[in-house]
Amino acid sequence: MTRVRAVGDAVITVIGWVLIVSGLLHFAVPRPFRAISKPLFGKKTSTYVKINGASEAAIGLALTTKQTRVAGLAGLAAYGVYLGDRIVAYGWRRFGNRRER
Repeated sequence: MTRVRAVGDAVITVIGWVLIVSGLLHFAVPRPFRAISKPLFGKKTSTYVKINGASEAAIGLALTTKQTRVAGLAGLAAYGVYLGDRIVAYGWRRFGNRRER
């Protein structure tokens, strides 16, 4: 294995562990995650905080093992699209289409 690949594997593993910890914190200390998520998820914020925490922990777990890393990267990409969609939808609800004004 080349040194660059070893460093890349280590970085992805660390990212995986960060996601695991972040995901578990959604359950252990949900208040800050609720505050961040409320504008994006509305009335079902608590439910979505749990869903997001479980998703982050699962994706992180997949990233920490070489055998599941590709699935973890695919999950991370999908999760990024999902959160990005929520952020864009929030922007449209809050600010609307400013080009029409």
